[in-house]
Amino acid sequence: ALTMAYPVTALGMLHILSVLPSLAHAVLPYNGTKSGSVLFVGGPTSVGSCDYRTETYMGLRTMAVSSAELGANVCGMCARVQTRNKAAPLPSTFLVAVTNDLPGSGIELGQLQLASNGTGTWAVEWQAIQCPLGRNQPQVVFKFANPWVLEVQARYLDSPQTSMTVAGLTETMLGRTNTFKFVNYDGFRLPFSVTVRSHLGSTYTCSVGVFLTDRSFFCAKLS
Repeated sequence: ALTMAYPVTALGMLHILSVLPSLAHAVLPYNGTKSGSVLFVGGPTSVGSCDYRTETYMGLRTMAVSSAELGANVCGMCARVQTRNKAAPLPSTFLVAVTNDLPGSGIELGQLQLASNGTGTWAVEWQAIQCPLGRNQPQVVFKFANPWVLEVQARYLDSPQTSMTVAGLTETMLGRTNTFKFVNYDGFRLPFSVTVRSHLGSTYTCSVGVFLTDRSFFCAKLS
C-alpha cells in the first residue's frame, strides 16, 4: 500500500515514482537525468518538513523527495520534469520545487511526490537544476529570535542550503526542519551578518539589525 506523505484533498496529489540507484554517499543529481513514472493521487498543501508554509515555492508546484536516497539536504531543490507521452495530462516539460523531505517515512526510496491534478500513471524523466529565482530575492527568515538563541532558515537560493554562519558561528541544520540553530550565551550583538552557502557553491550574505521572530532579511549573492 502506498503511504501518503501529504494530506489528501479534492485537488489530487501527483506522485512521481523515480527509479534511482542506491546512493548511500551521493549528492543531489545535478548531473544526469533520472527516469521514473507519474501517479496522480491527491492535492496541494502548505504542509512540509522544509517549513516554507506555502503551496508554491518560487512560483513552482511543490513536491516531496527522500534525502536518505539523494544523500543531501533537498529543501529548496528545483527540478525539471519531462514526459514523452503526448497523452499524459501533463505539460511536456515543467519545473517543480522541493518543500518536503521524507527520508524513510511516508515515502519510498526513489519516489518524488508532486502536488497536481490528474489520473493515470505516466513515465517521466527529471533532473535537478539551478532554481529560476525570477523576482524572488534570496533571504533568511528568523523562525525564532532573541539576543541569545536564533533559529534561521534560508529561502530562494539557487539550490539547497548546505551551511550557515551567524556572527562568526557556523552550525548544522536541526534534522529535516531546514533550519539552523545558533546559541550565544553572551548574547548576539547587533548588527551582525549571516552567511549562507548553497549546494551549487554560491555564497550569500545578509545584514541583520533587529531580533524579530518571523522577520525576513534580504541577502546579496557574493559568488
